[in-house]
Amino acid sequence: MAANSMACPVCRTGLVLSERQGIEIDSCPNCRGVWLDRGELDKIVERSAQAFGPARPPGDAWPGRPQLPIADDARIFGLVPLGDRLRVSGSAEVARYDTTPSPARCQAICNNVISVFPDFAKCLDPASAKYWAGVRPVTPTGTPILDRSPIPNLFIAAGHGHLGWTMGCGSGQVVDLAILEPLITVLGHQATAYQQTGHVQEREGNRSRNNAPRNAYRTKDGEWVAVSASASTVAARVMRLVGRPDLADAAWFGSGRARAEHP
Repeated sequence: MAANSMACPVCRTGLVLSERQGIEIDSCPNCRGVWLDRGELDKIVERSAQAFGPARPPGDAWPGRPQLPIADDARIFGLVPLGDRLRVSGSAEVARYDTTPSPARCQAICNNVISVFPDFAKCLDPASAKYWAGVRPVTPTGTPILDRSPIPNLFIAAGHGHLGWTMGCGSGQVVDLAILEPLITVLGHQATAYQQTGHVQEREGNRSRNNAPRNAYRTKDGEWVAVSASASTVAARVMRLVGRPDLADAAWFGSGRARAEHP
């Protein structure tokens, strides 16, 4: 690993550059974010096309082959064109960390494709086909886990199974909102006021324009005490506690805004 001059787009921490199998990865040691340059992503796509395509269509073996990815939920297979190859995928089982492909399962997947696209058999060459199996995090129900982790600044969006890429953006948005919502709650009405009117809230300290007593107050001995008494009954008890019961009996005292505006 080596230090990177680039800063993390999320937390502005310096990124760390590392290399895995010829792929350069920028990672953040603070928020655990990972970024790839477009060129590095192209390398991954190119390797997938070269290594994982189980069929190579000769020039005219299947002229009408699909040009876009196809997913058949009924027969549980996916057919994806990758350059001059076709990648077929399907079938999953709970097998812990075993990545040994099953020839019988691979053939069953190809047979499912042939049942829908008979011409696929013309370009399927068992001698050159490359069978591959991998592992991915998945929950028993397929519902992803979207939550904070025990590690500070690390949130989890995993467990989508074969829909990881499909649901990745939406899951990321859910996690992003989960991080932002507490901040918006702290801001109170300020975010709504800015959205609707464009008003930018200026600094006012601890006081409130809508209620009182609600501020940090200095005591006779030079210390500070924070008071938040929004309810009129609570505010009245505070006035009696500090020796000003006359204020609690005033006609305007029953309104929080009136108490905030009264000198």
